[in-house]
Amino acid sequence: GLGGSGPKAASVEQGDKERAQLRYEALAQLIQERLLLQEARKAGVQVSGDETAAALTAMRVLSGMDEAGFRAYAVARYGSAGALEQMLAKSLMINKLLSGKVAVGASGPSAVSAWFEGVSRRAVVRVSLAEQWSGAGCSCCAGGPGKQAGDVSGTRMER
Repeated sequence: GLGGSGPKAASVEQGDKERAQLRYEALAQLIQERLLLQEARKAGVQVSGDETAAALTAMRVLSGMDEAGFRAYAVARYGSAGALEQMLAKSLMINKLLSGKVAVGASGPSAVSAWFEGVSRRAVVRVSLAEQWSGAGCSCCAGGPGKQAGDVSGTRMER
């Protein structure tokens, strides 16, 4: 057969499609998290250090690990214990928003989804991923005058 055709080429193409879908889904999740955190801050939702510490302790107890084992897990999985704490605090803030502010009077997940769709439609999202924008070839993304790579100010991304 000709080079670049056949089952091997088809599997490479399928792999490329799957990677593109995975990148899209990861970006969509990051955008959703950012929007939810933004709404939580607007609503005045806060998470105390004590709440985060209690959730961290509960997480460790549920894991069945001792302190040292759990710390090693946190470093291996999140890069540091502090990164795990930050992720947990964000998660607690989002959960507080959804359970305390949004879901009051709401009738289940569909009402929360409808609320989030409204938030998403109103949101302006700036995406600045250096690995995607620096190679775009335009002066706004490639570090032209007054711009740094990844600065896409004023760009609106529709989902």
